[in-house]
Amino acid sequence: STAQEAGGAEAGKMIVYLLLMTLFMAASAFATDIVAGEKERGTLETLMLAPVDRRVIARSKLFVVSAGSALTGVLSLMSLSVSYRMGWLSVDGVDAVTLEGPTLLAVALLAVPLAVLLGAILLAVSAWARSLKEAQYYVMPVMLLVFVPALLSMTQSVELSSFVAILPVANVAFVMRDVLAQRIDWSMLGLVIGSTLV
Repeated sequence: STAQEAGGAEAGKMIVYLLLMTLFMAASAFATDIVAGEKERGTLETLMLAPVDRRVIARSKLFVVSAGSALTGVLSLMSLSVSYRMGWLSVDGVDAVTLEGPTLLAVALLAVPLAVLLGAILLAVSAWARSLKEAQYYVMPVMLLVFVPALLSMTQSVELSSFVAILPVANVAFVMRDVLAQRIDWSMLGLVIGSTLV
């Protein structure tokens, strides 16, 4: 492999993990406050009295959570790539390489459907909860849904297969890792994006 591919594979170990955790933290902060927090403050009832279709309100809340999470993820990706380039995240003995613009753009585009998926799941959890504190308790199992694939993406021993490509969250984590390592399988990429959007 070239130095760029080896450096990208090394960067993928840390960057994917930290990016997924950032996306999750941002989505959980937005989602728990935007529904459960509004229930607790009594502002959700006022909003429901407005002459607006509830589906429009739900879609708007999903858009806010997803957009906020995606923006946080993109800014985090930029910060992580600069940190990696400066050698702050690199492993001893491995030279830091500059992650190319198209690679970072592909990873950023992969973060968008994942932000929508996490936003939808966390909004459902937040709507189920009766208070902000209860919503924070319910978020913990969802964190495992993100934490385990993020940890597994740090290893190169798990390959992206057609089965992994349809697993939520894990599919995006593994394809991000492969994109950073300059190993792109376009059919798998299409399957990952399609299954995440579904």
